[in-house]
Amino acid sequence: AVALIQPDIVQAGGMMELKKIAAMAEAHYVGFQPHNPYGPICTVASLHLDACTP
Repeated sequence: AVALIQPDIVQAGGMMELKKIAAMAEAHYVGFQPHNPYGPICTVASLHLDACTP
């Protein structure tokens, strides 16, 4: 079982793919938290994604 997933915004294919992954995680009651080792621009993108996903 998986309790939390942490996809990388760059490795997963961008914002739209991460939104799809977040929707799948929510449907299966799995926590979602973007992971970002890439720098300030990806950090802002990750924060934006956090703000628009449940």
